[in-house]
Parts: sequence; structure tokens; C-alpha cells
Amino acid sequence: MSFIRRRAEQRRAEAAHATATAVCPTCQTAPGTPCHDDGAPRPDSSPVHARRYEEAQEDAA
Repeated sequence: MSFIRRRAEQRRAEAAHATATAVCPTCQTAPGTPCHDDGAPRPDSSPVHARRYEEAQEDAA
């Protein structure tokens, strides 16, 4: 498996974990609810706001 494919799978897993476990302070969504930008879904290349990743890491620590 190529590095790019492994990294893409890792990013999808990180986004899924953040979505499932953390509140998003940017778009004010509850755990389990996908992030959005003014009601529009975020692109696959950046499905979760950066602050939500931080919240998920803080919760895990």
C-alpha cells in the first residue's frame, strides 16, 4: 500500500473518531453530527474543523 493511500485512510479514521467523540466548537455540532460550513457539508478533503480534532485529542488525554 502506498504512503498516500495509508495517509488518506489514517485521516479518514481520525475524522471519524473526532466526529464520533467530540463537540465541534466551530460549527456547534454535537458528537456524531458531521461538521458543516453554513449548512453545507464539508468537503471530503477536510471533513472536520481543526478545532474538533483538538477537542477529540483533549478528551482522549
